[in-house]
Amino acid sequence: MGSKTKFTFKGPAYNMFADSVAGGAFGPMLRWAGYDHLVVTGAASRAVYLYINNDRVELRDASRLWGMGARETHKAIRKELEDEEVETACIGQSGENRVTFASITSSGWRAAGRCGGGAVMGSKNLKAIAVKGTKGIGASDPQAFFQLSLEMIERVQALPIIENFKLEGTIQAVELYDTVGSNPWKYYRGIVNPADIRDKLSAKAYNSLFKIRPVSCSTGCATACSAFHRIEGHETPLASRYRGPGDKPEYLAVATVGSLCAIPDYAAISYFYSATNDYALDFLEVGHACAFLMELWDKGIITSQDSLEWMGEPVSFEWGNVEALEKVVESVVFQRNQLGEFFREGVYKGVQRLEQVKGVPLLKYCVYGKGGSVLNEESRPFPTWMTNHAVSSRGCCHMRSVTMVDKMGLTDVSQALLGRPEAGTRFVPDLKGAFSAVNEHIVAAYNCVGICIVKACFDPIQLPPGSYAEAYTAITGVPMTPEEIYLAGRRAANVEKAFNSRLGYTRKDDTLSERWLKEPLADPGPTPAGITVSDYLDHTLTEYYLWQGWDPETSLQKRETLEMLDLNGVADILAKEGMLVE
Repeated sequence: MGSKTKFTFKGPAYNMFADSVAGGAFGPMLRWAGYDHLVVTGAASRAVYLYINNDRVELRDASRLWGMGARETHKAIRKELEDEEVETACIGQSGENRVTFASITSSGWRAAGRCGGGAVMGSKNLKAIAVKGTKGIGASDPQAFFQLSLEMIERVQALPIIENFKLEGTIQAVELYDTVGSNPWKYYRGIVNPADIRDKLSAKAYNSLFKIRPVSCSTGCATACSAFHRIEGHETPLASRYRGPGDKPEYLAVATVGSLCAIPDYAAISYFYSATNDYALDFLEVGHACAFLMELWDKGIITSQDSLEWMGEPVSFEWGNVEALEKVVESVVFQRNQLGEFFREGVYKGVQRLEQVKGVPLLKYCVYGKGGSVLNEESRPFPTWMTNHAVSSRGCCHMRSVTMVDKMGLTDVSQALLGRPEAGTRFVPDLKGAFSAVNEHIVAAYNCVGICIVKACFDPIQLPPGSYAEAYTAITGVPMTPEEIYLAGRRAANVEKAFNSRLGYTRKDDTLSERWLKEPLADPGPTPAGITVSDYLDHTLTEYYLWQGWDPETSLQKRETLEMLDLNGVADILAKEGMLVE
């Protein structure tokens, strides 16, 4: 269960609480230097990077790094410091140009991709944070800790899903989602990929064409579900365009390029994934922008004359045009034309700007969730997921309460967590809001522990967050129970909620786009026909608030709930600002 690093900030992308998690070795190295948390305030007057070497902390000139991508920055800092063990958290050109969904790249290749942390660093003229730590981490009871670590490795390796994760990682979801109905083909026109391209997007296709060897994306992981690859140039129709080494794309990159934009070519998908990590840009937002333009092109709303005016050259936005995707990415990253300016603040605001230019309503065609945030997979048949997209504290997001309980009909998980099986009954709203609430606390607890949540959330019965209580005690000497770890997750979720309440967010903001809310699936695939999210969302939201202990009418927190969680100070602040139900 690899160690993860969380970056937390007020998000410029969606104007609410924000965080993003990355692999790589930056976080563990920071801890080995002796720091649990690093807080950066203010802004530098010129480009700098922060260098930490155990107790030595200094700001260094980064003027020569400005303009570099994350990989080049990572290598240049190591060369300057003459130390190949230094780890970095870098921004690329998109963060320098204050694109609001710019990301942060850890160790030169793993992205904290969501919500705009790179734009925050760019606003501070902070190109990178570089760290070297040699202090290690003391353990209160080393023998017990190492024994518990060995037991945890054995426990993880015994999970039924683990062998497939080792072979395929998250891209195994492509086939799974064609089975259950959750791939966003051609901007949500279908929920499964067409039969003639499914093999091209399968994990087996990637492994057979490109994969060289597996690799762990973060320190301490024994699963190694990521991989390194090399594109020779002959493997796929687009391979000659993207020759060279690269990193295995995650599922949402496949969904974005392969399904949403209808470019079923792993060479193009892999390039897009690696390039956006190097530019340090959220590929969900920029890929969604391209797919939306393809949707407008297909409807005859935009033409090559529009692209000529916006980009300085005529570009076809026909489905599957990889050149269009490349040019959208470059336009946004480098802010070199009007199209890049349109989407500098994300898809939602970009579509509003397009409405002004074209003089026609366009938001009705756009798919987004809370805060205008996008997520490039289809979720309408699955009430737990749609509830998550409407309530997530950082804007539309599946990772706040990631689960397969209703996609796969896991009634045993529902029974274990709620005492009833209905959350695992597919295509009905019963207990879906309740499960979203409880599972949100579980996911937050995993994040508090600092581990990869993907495998754990697939099987919260076999690997609940409380599994780490004894190890926590062994390394810190602080007594900890499984119940206290769960409560830590619940407290974290409530603090995030309180942050957004102070910004004025209430139940009215927990909503989805018109297309997701009101439009039934054009092709329901393996799911029942006629499912409309507006038929069930009010019910699942009310259930979610009740299980959180919040007011169902406003979604505001209750004093009794916060005091039960020992968050009395939070309750007092909210009360002063009129955002608490007494």
